[in-house]
Amino acid sequence: MIRALIVSLPAALWSSVVAQAAPQTQNPVTWEGEVFFNSVSAACGAQGWTQYDAFTSVYRPKFSSSAYIHNGSAEGLSLTTHRGAVLIESAATSGGLGGGKAIPITGTSIGSRADLSKWTTASTAALTISPTGIGPTTASVTISGTITNFNGLSGCTIGLAGAYVQRQN
Repeated sequence: MIRALIVSLPAALWSSVVAQAAPQTQNPVTWEGEVFFNSVSAACGAQGWTQYDAFTSVYRPKFSSSAYIHNGSAEGLSLTTHRGAVLIESAATSGGLGGGKAIPITGTSIGSRADLSKWTTASTAALTISPTGIGPTTASVTISGTITNFNGLSGCTIGLAGAYVQRQN
């Protein structure tokens, strides 16, 4: 009797712990790829940005379905180099980054010395994201267009082009 209790007690406790475990949270549906600057205005040189700068990038769309609330309320685009990163998000009122027309964006930069700064200069993005109507099963995405006042630098306009594949979790 005691032997049966000693053997069954750990199993019963483990079942209780597993039953009380919090459910797994869903990861955002994202696409990852490469982006390069195909044009850079003269003002961008003040921060060292040049034509053909290349970045590893992640695109996070906003989906209207409540099943994808983990994607957030704004679309996001990150550009990462070995010495820093930039996160661009559509402003709350703009809907999304695509559409080819200039929409307000917010930006945050992480510098090469682990410094974090929010962009204070009003910035816009006029990006074309293809295909239109991206869904959770879309295999690949391309993004092209311009961002004005890039990295919060007044007068800095960059043109970019990127190709992405859906990230497999």
